Amino acid sequence: ADTLETGAGADIATSYVVNGSAKAWNTLNGTGTISSYDSFNATSTIDNSTGNYSTNLTNAMSNAKHTASGSSGFAGGSGYTYIVVFPNSTTEIRSNNARDGAGEQDVDPVTHHTHGDLA
Repeated sequence: ADTLETGAGADIATSYVVNGSAKAWNTLNGTGTISSYDSFNATSTIDNSTGNYSTNLTNAMSNAKHTASGSSGFAGGSGYTYIVVFPNSTTEIRSNNARDGAGEQDVDPVTHHTHGDLA
C-alpha cells in the first residue's frame, strides 16, 4: 500500500508514517538495578557510570548520525536539570543525566529514542 486513509477521508503516504516513526525507544529506571520499563528495537540497557546509560539497538541504524533524543525525571531538589542524548554508533544511544551544580546523577525515568533510516 502506498497510502493510508484517515477517518476523515484524507490520504497519507505510507512513506510519511514510516519515515516519521521512531525506529527505537527505551524507557528505563536509572536508579538501583538498571532496568527497562518498556522498549522497542532495544536489546539491552547498560549503566556506564553515574547518570550515564546506553541503550543497545536490536536492528542497526544506517549510519551513526541518526537523530537521538530523550528526557529524564528528577525528584526534588533545585536547579536546572539536563540530559544530553546522542547516537554513539549505529547500534547504541547514550545519555548523560545531570543536575545543575550537582553533576551527573542516576535518575528515574530516563527515555531514549531515535529517528533515521534502519540499515
